[in-house]
Amino acid sequence: SDTMEKYDAQSLEEQMKLRHYDIQRVIYSYILIQWLQSFGDYKNKTEEEIFENIFGGIYYVFFRGCRAGENSGIYAKDFSSYAELKSAYDKIMENYKAAKQGK
Repeated sequence: SDTMEKYDAQSLEEQMKLRHYDIQRVIYSYILIQWLQSFGDYKNKTEEEIFENIFGGIYYVFFRGCRAGENSGIYAKDFSSYAELKSAYDKIMENYKAAKQGK
């Protein structure tokens, strides 16, 4: 049975790590900015400009945890800058390459 405690901020943070959604969040965010840069007016913009002016972030909604009038069940965490996002993405890719070479 699902209880409210499973969907508070601390529990959602734990679930994000446990299910590797934290990695997914970084990869999707980084790739989305790269993808946007391949379109029309965005082609002349830097990744930083797209991040600052267009990218709104990624939210995870745990529907079973949503309650009317409350913030439970919603995970939202911003990147402070494009540099932070790129650094997180680069680290993930380094870890992936190292793991792949170790096989």
